Amino acid sequence: EHLRRLMVQEAEKIYERYLWIMQLIVELAQEEWQEYQRKVNKGSNRLISTNFYNNKLVDMLREHEEFSKERAQLKISWNKDTETISGWYKDIIRPDEQFDLYRQTEEPSLEQDLDWVNYLVKKIFFKHETFVTFFEERFLNWAEDKSIIRSMVTKTLKAFATEEEDNDLAELSYNWEDDREFFDDLFVYTLEHDDDFEERISAKTKNWDIDRVASIDKVMLKMALAEMIHFSSIPVKVTINEYIEISKLYSTKKSKQFINGILDVLSEEMKAEGLIKKSGRGLIDNK
Repeated sequence: EHLRRLMVQEAEKIYERYLWIMQLIVELAQEEWQEYQRKVNKGSNRLISTNFYNNKLVDMLREHEEFSKERAQLKISWNKDTETISGWYKDIIRPDEQFDLYRQTEEPSLEQDLDWVNYLVKKIFFKHETFVTFFEERFLNWAEDKSIIRSMVTKTLKAFATEEEDNDLAELSYNWEDDREFFDDLFVYTLEHDDDFEERISAKTKNWDIDRVASIDKVMLKMALAEMIHFSSIPVKVTINEYIEISKLYSTKKSKQFINGILDVLSEEMKAEGLIKKSGRGLIDNK
């Protein structure tokens, strides 16, 4: 039960981490303004660019009511990391060639503003070793979640750049309530039928030492069997293909063939037993 709750909580935290990254853009832009103010206070005659601080997308984030509300509700604040952010700006952002070119641009267009912020996110936040290390230490499952977070951030920036009013923040999914229910059901149903699935898998892996089969492969096989039986609207072939793709990410090079072969055999066996009954749009009802 603890792990089930943790699974859902960690998925929901992806959205929080997305907000952290969005706010970090604003914080770094503020560093440029502080640099400008320091030069002014010292009476410097050197022209200091404020392109980043005045970036149109950054302005949109500062003034975005939903963004402000969500940050307050979820307590998204970099206040405890002001020295760290100042160091990032001084040592990483300011010396960057792309940043220097952007600062030299006179009255950058919205497209140029977007290009710079996209570069900041994609090439610095998600590629620079200092940022990657920081996020991995700060956010559990960062390595797992980063591609989703990056996509959410870039989609939001692109939407803001359309100059349409009432631009919304990115959503974790199109229907999170349904997705969360799916996670819960699949988790619970897989555990409830663990012994049965273990027996079925063992019977089809006689030429394999079941204890030597990769643990993650066994987990994926059991999840796939649970999905085939319990979710009538998901075609069997879709389930098999999805778990083949998952195996490519999380298991061995040979796992995709192993997963495919075992699921093909077991799905036909369970269809014959009447355990798999598919119904819904585009599906045959196997009653």
